[in-house]
Amino acid sequence: MKKIIYGALLCALATTAQANLVSNQTFVRSRDSLSHNALMNLTGRTWTGSNNKNVIGSTLSVAPYYRTSYNKTDLATAFGGGQAVNGDQNGQLVIEPNQSISFEDEALHLHSAAMDHMATEVDGGMYGALTLNPSRTEYGAHISWQQKLDFAYRGLSLHIDIPVACVRHDLGTVFSGSAHNDGSSYGQNGSTLSNYFSGRTLTKGASSSQQALAYTRIDGASHSLSGIADIQAGLNYTWYTSRSLRISTKGYVVVPTGAKETSVNLFEPAVGCGHIALGVRGLLMGNIFHTKDNAHRVNAYAMLDYRYLFQSEKTRTLGIYNHWFNTVATGSHYHNVGVVGGTQAVPAANVLTRTVLVKPGQLFDGVIGARYNYKEFGFSLAYNLHAHDAEAVTLTPPSRWFDGTYGMLGHSHSVSSAIVVGSNSYTYGGAIQQQGNTSTITVNSSGASVGSDNAAQYYVSTDTCSGRSDLTHKLGATGEWHYRKMRFPVNISVGAEYEFPGLTTTNSGIHSWAVWSKLSVCF
Repeated sequence: MKKIIYGALLCALATTAQANLVSNQTFVRSRDSLSHNALMNLTGRTWTGSNNKNVIGSTLSVAPYYRTSYNKTDLATAFGGGQAVNGDQNGQLVIEPNQSISFEDEALHLHSAAMDHMATEVDGGMYGALTLNPSRTEYGAHISWQQKLDFAYRGLSLHIDIPVACVRHDLGTVFSGSAHNDGSSYGQNGSTLSNYFSGRTLTKGASSSQQALAYTRIDGASHSLSGIADIQAGLNYTWYTSRSLRISTKGYVVVPTGAKETSVNLFEPAVGCGHIALGVRGLLMGNIFHTKDNAHRVNAYAMLDYRYLFQSEKTRTLGIYNHWFNTVATGSHYHNVGVVGGTQAVPAANVLTRTVLVKPGQLFDGVIGARYNYKEFGFSLAYNLHAHDAEAVTLTPPSRWFDGTYGMLGHSHSVSSAIVVGSNSYTYGGAIQQQGNTSTITVNSSGASVGSDNAAQYYVSTDTCSGRSDLTHKLGATGEWHYRKMRFPVNISVGAEYEFPGLTTTNSGIHSWAVWSKLSVCF
């Protein structure tokens, strides 16, 4: 119990430390289905076995549900561009016309010339804005099975939970602005922001050639993924049970079953948490009032659930941090970079997308609730406190970043000859270095001395692809009908819930409301 409470405090403190708006993110963590369905699992169910002499001591529950996010502004701010210092974190990714006018401008804004490469011109490139309106929808069925194991040890039971879900993510993107119109072979006239962000190859001359965007695409469509959202299996032991009190604990393991992330699309859907986890849960249920004929009853319950999620490999897209101006460069993953010896402009996302090690750490759910029953009918209210640690993200050894290999591609420079990283003729701001490396670079990739304007302003950052800690509150209500006199007792219930952010000064998570129905049968 001390470990559970300690974990909850750690999660809450970590969340408080990150109470600020973020933008230019390539990943936002969603709460997994097993945690999200905590209220659903504790309400509207049969707690006693069948009275049939031939019972096998099983309870099977099936709960169809629908859940959708509502904090579109928060998510738009996270995936959009802008900077806190500019006060322009407004849910848009703005591509300014022409080129930047200073190193600071380059760090704080994304310009057309940095994305739509041209060999000798900076005017006429595509520009405009992407206005985002993201949403996450999940629907499916949560299947639970409990099997008494009294034949092995009295009070012991096996619990298995399997959420089957379809998750749909939609950035709700509206494109606006001007198409490419430089009137020469430097670019593809008529090509638009929609063409670029959807990953279309742009037809250009050799001196302005650039790769198509391969990762963190924004194609204007919604994307869905279906599957089993992890499997939780555990052993539950009832320490004490009577007509007025029940105390139990459960140890469990979570086995990930969902498909792995690809990062091909920005805000791609995921089913399940994708991590092996171990957890422990304590549950107390008690009667606090009943009439003599037991027609009216009021029961209360409390649950504490602590889970530790282990490290696993994921595919994420890093960002590029400018340590001269102490910020992730606006839209850095869409900025063209030059590769040593390369003869193309390369969207940064194509080289920033790598295999990383993700360590989610601790997760905590606490629930308290009360249920009023009149004969076979019941109504319950419940509250859920949820908290989880921030993810720790590191590059795997095979995906490590090599200093001196990449640099921010310079504007209006031909790429028809081999690129020299760190040379003013090709790149600016020096080579992009490993995370946290702010050391000065004095020579370019060809060994020639460089000036102060190529003294390494940038390094890669995992902050843009790390799930942040979060703290949320959820309120739920359930109505149910519980009939025990049948051969196989049945419980039918319907419920709804609404999630509130624990901190209103941060956009660290996806918050939602949900409705569900549930059928439980004992046999």
